[in-house]
Amino acid sequence: MNSLMGQSYERLNEASKSMLELVSEYIGTNTFCVTQITDKHHSILTHVFNRNKVLFDAGTTLFLEDAY
Repeated sequence: MNSLMGQSYERLNEASKSMLELVSEYIGTNTFCVTQITDKHHSILTHVFNRNKVLFDAGTTLFLEDAY
C-alpha cells in the first residue's frame, strides 16, 4: 500500500471512530456501525459501537438486506 492510501485509510478510520462516539452521545440506541459494501450481496462492519449488549463486532460480514 502506498503512503497516500495508508494516510487516507487512517483518516477514514479515525473519522469512523469519532463519528460513532459522537452519534452515541445523542442517540440512545445500543448499536451503531460503519459498513463497507464488498460486493452486490455483502457488507462488512468496519467499525462498531455497542452500548450495553454486544450485537456485532467489527469484521462481521452481513448480507446487504440484513445490514439495514
